[in-house]
Amino acid sequence: MFLLVGIMLLPSITCPQIFSASDRIYPTFIITQMRTAFRMLIAAILAAAMSNLSAALNSLSSSSIIDFYLQRHPQVDELRSSGCRGCDILVGVTAFGWRTFPE
Repeated sequence: MFLLVGIMLLPSITCPQIFSASDRIYPTFIITQMRTAFRMLIAAILAAAMSNLSAALNSLSSSSIIDFYLQRHPQVDELRSSGCRGCDILVGVTAFGWRTFPE
């Protein structure tokens, strides 16, 4: 995909008088010529951010359940999946509240 964008940018690179700075070539091309690709780029950035946040919350809740609760109560094994979901919601709400009300 990046090779295709580079090939499409070749006329802009060979005519540098169009742009005042070389770092403006790619953003201008994406916004003016590839509107759908721009929307897909924004969607990809948001998807990566949501995936990263989900992985962080899931690992935090899983390690909290395993390290704190299951160490004290080793006979309770069915709580592992439902407890992780509940702890995930608790951690998410706590993180949202912490970020919304910092003081």
